[in-house]
Order: sequence, then structure tokens, then C-alpha cells
Amino acid sequence: MSAVGAGNNLSIIRAIQAALSFLTRRIDNQTFGAVSDMTEADIPAAVVAVNTEGRFSSNDGGGARWNIVATAAVTPNGFNIIQSTADPAKSFVIREGLRLNMRAWGADSAVDNGPIMQSAWDQFPWAVQEWPAGTLPIHTAVNLLNGSDETFNQGPKIVGAGIESTVFDNRVANDAMFDLDSGGTPGANFLMGAVLKGFKIIASGDETGQIGIRLKTAYMVELNRLRIDGLEIGIQVPVVQGDNDGSNMVKLRQVRIDNCPVWGVDAQGADGRNEFSFFDMDQVFIQNCGTDNPSYQPSSGGMRWKGQIIRVSNSAFTLNKNCALWIPGAPGAAQTVDLQSTTFENNEKRNIFCRGVSQFKARNIQQYHNDAFNGTTGIEFEGSSHVVRSVDIDGAVVRATAANDDFTAFKLVGAHVDPDSCRVKNVVWDNFDYDGQTRFEGWQFDHIENDCVLVVPDAATVSLKPKAHTGNKVPLCLGNNGAEWIAHEVPAAGISTGNSGLSPDTRYYCYLKHESGVTAIELSTAGFVADTQTGYPVKSGDASRYYVGSVETDGDGAFKTSATGWLNPTVTYDGPQSGVPVYVWSDSTTTRRVKYAVPPTSNGDGVPV
Repeated sequence: MSAVGAGNNLSIIRAIQAALSFLTRRIDNQTFGAVSDMTEADIPAAVVAVNTEGRFSSNDGGGARWNIVATAAVTPNGFNIIQSTADPAKSFVIREGLRLNMRAWGADSAVDNGPIMQSAWDQFPWAVQEWPAGTLPIHTAVNLLNGSDETFNQGPKIVGAGIESTVFDNRVANDAMFDLDSGGTPGANFLMGAVLKGFKIIASGDETGQIGIRLKTAYMVELNRLRIDGLEIGIQVPVVQGDNDGSNMVKLRQVRIDNCPVWGVDAQGADGRNEFSFFDMDQVFIQNCGTDNPSYQPSSGGMRWKGQIIRVSNSAFTLNKNCALWIPGAPGAAQTVDLQSTTFENNEKRNIFCRGVSQFKARNIQQYHNDAFNGTTGIEFEGSSHVVRSVDIDGAVVRATAANDDFTAFKLVGAHVDPDSCRVKNVVWDNFDYDGQTRFEGWQFDHIENDCVLVVPDAATVSLKPKAHTGNKVPLCLGNNGAEWIAHEVPAAGISTGNSGLSPDTRYYCYLKHESGVTAIELSTAGFVADTQTGYPVKSGDASRYYVGSVETDGDGAFKTSATGWLNPTVTYDGPQSGVPVYVWSDSTTTRRVKYAVPPTSNGDGVPV
């Protein structure tokens, strides 16, 4: 662009700005009781809008901009469309973005601020209420019900001066301090776009049954930079009628909830109902909620939820009683849980307890328990009455100190569990395996083929090495007490052990083990059995040892290097009877031998073929 062209464009822009400035008049040096008090002298015929900022004696809300239109073209309602008393042919229509200065409305630490908030909402339900810093008591519940006959209605926008600056002191007993509801016909009217931001809710009195925020038939709700401390229930989202009263697309971002003796968040659908959908929690901290109770099913805790589609990311559940995250089993079971980068730390009893769900996914989660806050179960899925299926946990760090001496990290039980669709993998055991601690109960692990073979290269060495051209993986159990099985990659050089201290003329069974981060071969005279859960050949009495083959020592305790094929025969099932094994090996003369039904006991124990 040339310099001349740029100058011409700038002139045009300035001309447009001047014209717009003329058409929008600021009302200065006058005070009005209401918008309709403005006269023809205040509003010349050419002016199409007015800015009344700071010009009302009360309820100016920090000012607003009003379009001036013909009354015949609109329907005045006394709120956002106001007919002029000086010139009835004209009406004022509020522009988007009205902001109410709530201190000008009377907000103060010495009064009940509930009626003030209610009045502002009733008069200007589309406006942003800007609340000042300070501790502001609310003794009267605020019913943020729209009450319109429209299908979708604007929700409240309540903004504080900061999460630790504006403090609402909830003194409302047995009710929600903020009740967000369409207030219309269930299933026909919904509240849209509510925003609550930048304040804290506390409970300094002795009232009971306090709830901070209740959502019902509320869509596209944003709760942002809030802190709730000491109420019985922090946030409640009831669903009783299903789609008719369910809320959806609710987002909690940078919210902290502490010290709620019932639930930090209570979002349980009634039996047969799960229509609270698209719940998104990002950077949410729920701490020290719930009251200790010995019952099997938690009656209080960090969070209760039964709905459709929830995502929890970059969040924390800490120091909660009974259960940090409780997903009840009931008709209308929960569906689609997505946990990402979330920690469960020092919760008493359970971190997650789920009694019914379809589709549960967790990525990069943490479970921590120290001696002061004992857990019994980390993550438990119990399907005794309701279906549990499609559970996928991939990536977890688990730590539990020695005082957690009756603790199972991952538990999956119940007749209605679909174990084929439930998996846990890639777990880091940071501080675990003390007495009384169990890694897994009831879980299946993907089957792994053994692509390796036991080799005796010399009289002093036995090695597990990859088979030529088939692969280098072998099943490996990562510890005791129900640990997981993985596909372990065996190096080309193999995993070896020697014959030091072995007895002469003895058969030794070779087992692959993993202890203290080291994978090795263990030699034992204890035979192997088929593991009842995995089907793998394992050491009798220790299912964490995977059987990889046998060796035999000579009279000097050295490994035999010939006439040992019978120790590790090939097993086939192509014999005369279906399902009965046939053992095949080569004897010391390289003659192939076959033994039917039972394993061979010596080099020559079999029929030559």
C-alpha cells in the first residue's frame, strides 16, 4: 500500500468514527431517576443511541447504552425495552453488555445481599452483576429462575472482584444459596449461558443443609475461578425427570471446593435417570469433603456423579472421606467417563468406587496414600447388580506406604462385569508391595505369546533367548500379589544364569521373574502348574514366576548339554484323541520320540518315529 493510499483510508476511518460519535450521545451533567425520564431536549432527533453511564440516581448498573427506536417497532416491557414518557413514539432498547455496579445497588457487608441480587436479577436478567470486594452475607436464597415462556432463556452472569476478594457468606439454611433454574415448564424451558465467576462462598454461621450452587435445566453454564468452603454440599446438579430437568454442557474451570461434610459436588441422577450430560471439570480441586461412615456404599465424600459424558482433567481429589469419586450403580447407569492427568491423594477408604458404567477411560492418573490417611481400595469397579464394561486405564502412578496394609490398588469384581473389555496397563509402582498390599484383583491382561527358547550353551550357563525369526517377547509378571503381565523384550544376548550351588543329578525348573526392577531366571526344584487366571505355566505356589523350561545337572552339578530334549518337548494336540497332548522331542541319537497323554520322564521314555 502506498503512503497516499494509507492516508486516504485513515481519513475515511476518522470520518466514520466522527459520524458514530455524533449519533451516540453521552448524557452528561444530568441525573435521571430512570431511562424514561429523558426528554426530547436530551435526545435530539438525529441521535440514535444514548450512553447513560453514571447518570442514574439508582440502579444505573454502571451505565448502559440504549438504542433509540420507534415504539411501534417494538414491545416495551419496562426492562430492556422502555418507552419514553417524554416522547411516547420513541423507546429505548438496551444494548448487549449491561453491567450492574452492585455496590450502587446497596451491596454491603452489613446487610442481607440476597434480596439485592434477587432484585437486580428480576429487573435485568440479561445484565452482568459486578460484585465488589468484601464479605457479603446472604441470608435469603437467590432464585435465579428466568420464568420466561421462551424455550431458551438467558442465565445470570454474576462476577466478583476475585476468588479471594468477593466472599459471599452463605447463611441460607436447608436450601441452595444460588438456585439456577429456567423456572418454566419442565422440558419446555431452559436456562442458557449462566456465568458465575471470581468469588468465594463460605458458611460462617451455624445453619444446616447449606448448598452453594444448584443447577437445574441449565445449559452452557460456566463456573470459573470459584472457591466454596464449608457448606454441606458445594455444587448440586439434580436430575429427577430426565431430559425435562437435566442440565448439560456445564463447565467448572479453576474451582476449589473444601470442607463440605456431605459432598463437594453432588450430581447424581435419580433411578432411571442419567441426563446430566457433557460435564467438564478442568483444574478443579476437591478436598476434605465427606464425613466418615463405615457403610459399604458411601453416603458422603468428594463427588457423586451419575450422568452421561464427564471429563475431568488436570484436577485433584484429596483428603476426602469414604470415597473421592463415587459413581453409583442404579437403573440409568453412568456412561462415558474420561479422566485425564488427575490425582487422587490421601483419600480415606476409596479413591474411585463405581458400581455401574459403560465406557470409563483414564489417562495419566495418580493414586497416593501415606500412613496418616489409609486407603482400602484405590480404584474399584463392582458389578454385582449393574453392568461394568469398557474400562480402559492406561498410565498410572501408584504409591502407598506401609501403614496401608490392607490395600488393593485396582479391583474388578461382580457377576455383571465384562472382564474381556476391561484393562489396566502402564502402571508405575512408585512405593508399593508392602505386606497386605495387592496390585490387581479380578483384572485380565492381554495374552502374550512366548517367542523365546531356553538354551544351554555350556555346562555353566543357561539362557533364555529369542527364537530365530519369530520374535523376542515373553510373558513377564511384574511382581507379587496379583501384579500385571507384560510383553517383555528379551535382548539378543539373552537372560542368563549359572550353575553355582546346584545339586548334582537334579532337574531344575527355570522361571522368569521380575524383582526390584530386575528381570532374571530363577532355578527351582518346584514344578509348574497352569495359572487359573491367565492360563500361563507358572511356578507352583507363586504365580508371579513364568515357566520357560527345564535343565538337568550331572553328577558334578554342571548343566547337561546333551540327552535333555525330553525336558522341554514340543507339545501338540494332533494325536488320536482330541484335546489330549502329544509330547515330541529328539533323544541323544537325534531320533524323534513321541509320548502320548503324559510328559516324558527320561531321554528314552517314548516311541521312536
